[in-house]
Amino acid sequence: MLSEQSQPYLHQEPSRSLPRLPSSSSPAAQSGKSVIALSLLGELSRQGRAVLHATGSRSFTETLRRVPGRGSSKVKNLFKYFNSFMKAERNGLDVLICDEAHRIRETSQNRYTPARLRNNRRQVDELIDAARVPVFLLDEHQVVRPGEMGTVAEIMSHAEARGFRVHEISLDEQFRCGGSRAYEEWVLRLLGLRAGGPVPWLGDDHFSVSAAECPQELEALLRSKLDKGYSARMTAGFC
Repeated sequence: MLSEQSQPYLHQEPSRSLPRLPSSSSPAAQSGKSVIALSLLGELSRQGRAVLHATGSRSFTETLRRVPGRGSSKVKNLFKYFNSFMKAERNGLDVLICDEAHRIRETSQNRYTPARLRNNRRQVDELIDAARVPVFLLDEHQVVRPGEMGTVAEIMSHAEARGFRVHEISLDEQFRCGGSRAYEEWVLRLLGLRAGGPVPWLGDDHFSVSAAECPQELEALLRSKLDKGYSARMTAGFC
């Protein structure tokens, strides 16, 4: 982990206080939130703590169950969904790590929810009540679907309404893109997430950006890098 990532990971102590990672005042996409989440999950599990990891993403959770949890039902059962805590025992866990918490929804109900479980309780309240220490890792810029409402203000207001103390830690370092501040600023302005509007890419001594006309051209470019001994990967975003 980067030094800034290890700081919140190393300093979490289970208590009735409510640590929350990171701050929305300076959210950093790809700041290594899930690296922290999985490192914390592993360390607390080794300490014998009652800890679970939860997300609102089926693909992410199923990948975690399939890869880290391969061959071990005990490990697979560490990975849950946000809507898994509708009837959870209050403070039944030491720690609940809510990864990608910007994907929290208003309630855990959907059209398949049995009548006996239906209520008007907010999903964020279920998550807060499920553990002595709920940890929320989020980036408000990464909301994917309508109805996702996991914001800093939302989580803080529900926690403080219960009289819980909130610890806020900002992750402001980039885990990917070589830590390029220039690229981060360029993307935020391009997407309208920072004031000032789009600007031309002016370059960075340690990071390069280029455009390909088609996937085949991109693949050829990456293969040329592989031939020169670099590692390379082609990915696609959520469309």
